[in-house]
Amino acid sequence: MRRLFPNISEAFLNWVSAQEIAQNRKSCEAEALKIFNHPGKISAIGSICAKVAHTGFNIIHEKIRNEGIDFLQTLDFVGPITKYHLAKNIGLDVVKPDRHLVRLAKAARFQSPNDLCQAIANITGDKLSVIDLVLWRYSTLGLQHPI
Repeated sequence: MRRLFPNISEAFLNWVSAQEIAQNRKSCEAEALKIFNHPGKISAIGSICAKVAHTGFNIIHEKIRNEGIDFLQTLDFVGPITKYHLAKNIGLDVVKPDRHLVRLAKAARFQSPNDLCQAIANITGDKLSVIDLVLWRYSTLGLQHPI
């Protein structure tokens, strides 16, 4: 998906204006589907842009601040795990409990990926989201390791 993102961004007018995307939603989605043929996900992106345009970014931001990342699950196609991914993508300092980090945390005898990353953050001073990314990348390299 990372290699497709620049073209998806272009299809959605480079994310400059939720209002403009909402006004051109059908054509944005049609262009995006040429790049990534998953109608549900592409429609969800259009829906989220329309919601931001209608509600206003400041109100959405306030809802995230007040309700936490659980608010993100009110958006189309965002579930209990993808809310963490989206939160990280919009700059929140969270740990995504995907299968790789769950496995690492268990092997290191931590209750959760968040606990593992927090312990490392306490030592290094790095953001949780940075530690999450480093551990995730390590676990996906396919190296022979005991975990």
